[in-house]
Amino acid sequence: MRVLVGIVAAGWCLLLSGPGNAGVIWQDLSGRRASETSNRQDFRQLLALFEKARHGQVWDRKALAVVAARTKSAVMDHRRDMSLWCLYGVVLYVMRRYEPATRALLTCRRLQPNGHANADLAFRLAICYTKRLDLIHAVAEYRRSLKALSDPRQLVGVQTNMAETLMGIGRLAEAIVWYRKSLRVRPGNAGALWGLAVALDRDGQADIARRVARGALRRDPKLGSLIGPDVFFVPNGEVEYYLALAHEAAGRRVEALRHFRLFLKKVSTSPWRLRAAEHIKELVGRRGHVANRAGLHRRVHRRR
Repeated sequence: MRVLVGIVAAGWCLLLSGPGNAGVIWQDLSGRRASETSNRQDFRQLLALFEKARHGQVWDRKALAVVAARTKSAVMDHRRDMSLWCLYGVVLYVMRRYEPATRALLTCRRLQPNGHANADLAFRLAICYTKRLDLIHAVAEYRRSLKALSDPRQLVGVQTNMAETLMGIGRLAEAIVWYRKSLRVRPGNAGALWGLAVALDRDGQADIARRVARGALRRDPKLGSLIGPDVFFVPNGEVEYYLALAHEAAGRRVEALRHFRLFLKKVSTSPWRLRAAEHIKELVGRRGHVANRAGLHRRVHRRR
């Protein structure tokens, strides 16, 4: 399953921005400087520390640890302060401490169930649950995120992640529906096309899967939507299946074989292992067919 991280743009798939992006929650917290938290010096100081911990797309892990410790202390002193809980959850999320991040973000929701950052909050919770391999709760949070979204441009990533998560729990028919919904919003979305190709292949629709994979390859010849920094796979070895289909669509038989074999090695308990083995058998058979044709050509040439 490929997962895209970040709600701003758009597995197993994740959303477009990186895991450090605080998104709408960040905007919500920043806006609170001038609202109900304007008289809270500790909150303003923590928010400033959090901002300073980021250098471009890189986070200073030591600085984040300091922010996390101080924010936790502040939360213990002000247990009903939604802003502090929200900041604490985002800091833990950025640190990839997904279990405590889940608890903090759920507390944030309980304290303000109708906050305008709910779509982003639900999206982050879905990522946390996915990292914890709790895909049922991840699906529920993606549904929450979709209901709370007000910007249609953000639909694509959430829909694609929903599809990937549904595929991760074996609900292929639903996954295919969600991939197609995503592609209606953004037809050229290579990430959704790769996911759809995998879902169709696993659903026994091999011919359609190959056509979709070739379409994905035209839009993403370097496979950036599969190996870029803004996606992760659950489990990690799942990426090998996607790469194998991509190389197969490109006619790179040897590379396709290598990745299908890596998939079986890395994800040996996958429910899709038999389908991967079928691919390997077919690819090996193609090699024999090519070798037989070459041998026949040599025999005919010698007779001449």
